[in-house]
Amino acid sequence: MGVEEIVTGSKFHDGRICPACQTAVREGEVLHLCPACGAASHERCWRQGSGCQSYFCRKSGKAQTAGLPGISISREDTDRLKPEQLLPATTSYPDGREGRYPKRMSMLAVAALLVVVLSGGFLGCFGLLMGAVALGMIANNSTLRGRWLAVSAIVLSVLLYFGWGLAWWMSPWNLGRQLQELKFHDSPENLKDVPEPIRGTMRANVVVRTSSRGLMGSMMIGSGVIVRLAGEGTLILTNRHVIDPKYKDSRSGPVASAEVDVYFCGGEKVSGAVRWVHPDGADLALVECRPSDLESPAEAHVKLPASAPVGAEVFAVGNPMDLGWTYTKGVISNVRELTVNGRALRVFQTQTPINEGNSGGGLYDSTGWLVGINTWTQSKGVAEGLSFAIAVEHAEEVLKDLENLGDPPPAPGAPAPGTSGGTGTQTVPVVPPPASGPQTGPGTLRPGDEGRAP
Repeated sequence: MGVEEIVTGSKFHDGRICPACQTAVREGEVLHLCPACGAASHERCWRQGSGCQSYFCRKSGKAQTAGLPGISISREDTDRLKPEQLLPATTSYPDGREGRYPKRMSMLAVAALLVVVLSGGFLGCFGLLMGAVALGMIANNSTLRGRWLAVSAIVLSVLLYFGWGLAWWMSPWNLGRQLQELKFHDSPENLKDVPEPIRGTMRANVVVRTSSRGLMGSMMIGSGVIVRLAGEGTLILTNRHVIDPKYKDSRSGPVASAEVDVYFCGGEKVSGAVRWVHPDGADLALVECRPSDLESPAEAHVKLPASAPVGAEVFAVGNPMDLGWTYTKGVISNVRELTVNGRALRVFQTQTPINEGNSGGGLYDSTGWLVGINTWTQSKGVAEGLSFAIAVEHAEEVLKDLENLGDPPPAPGAPAPGTSGGTGTQTVPVVPPPASGPQTGPGTLRPGDEGRAP
């Protein structure tokens, strides 16, 4: 055996494990370097063991024993050992060192906690899985630490999972979905005794269903207003976001390809085609279709420009939450201006109840004139009574040639045709729209934004 080298520990030796005491050697300590295996031992360990105690040297018989008595352990001796007789994994060593190896932080535990926190719980399932794996690795590897990070990731992901679930369960959107599950049905007798002008506006309301195909296909349900009723072509005024699945705001490009179906109050369903969208990107569109039943529906009464001052009573007709031909009432809260691609649009703010599915439906004054197209509403979880309708004159280029333009609606309070004092028997059947998924709109109204389409 060669002569060992006695050196002062440097950065090169720092962290290496002494084969005798199984603790890390540190920079600045006096070390003995074994010439046979190259192991670095503490000076006291080298002297106490009379040489290198590495596995290589002991296996090859090169380790010096200095006359120390040998120890022989048989299989019977190990079988007689009891668990409580075993030494713990952590033992006190000279100079305050504890444990056999220096511990390092588990990067998987750190990553698990970051995934949960930064994603706000939306990736909680991944954080939960990563935390569980990290916890298992720490439990089986004495050189790893970070147990509390892994536990925190697991607990936080579970809490956020249940928290988001509770928030969704209590949200207005979920309450609306539960309402849809009640499966209401419209009665054919609904319009029999409805007085004018409400009855005429309900007959002018249609359900517009748009379906897009493909991998990311979707379905949207909205409303529309009949502005011309004719066998050669019936025209429906609605919102662009109802018939264009890719329309998000005024910067949207050409109309996306989609199937448009129109449902009339008499129960007839016909296919429609988009004939016009607002040239400046405003949320207005015109759909043409050809129904065979021209008796049950009716045309809306349009006069340009629309007039509805602040405080004027108005009402909306549409299909909120798939509840077809619904009437709600309110007042004009303000008349505002919105600039879209350099063009000023007049917008009516109203506290008339407007919900998802009302998009494209009509906002009427108390005498039955169509004054606007319901387009945006604020989320009910944020504020109540904030809804907006684009003034109808912004579709003037397609409305100015209507034959019935300016024809006055029936007098308010007049009974339905063919009735006497509101007790007649004339009936216009009304059927519900087909089952559908969630309606979609351009987004949620915030200061400076255009808002959320109902």
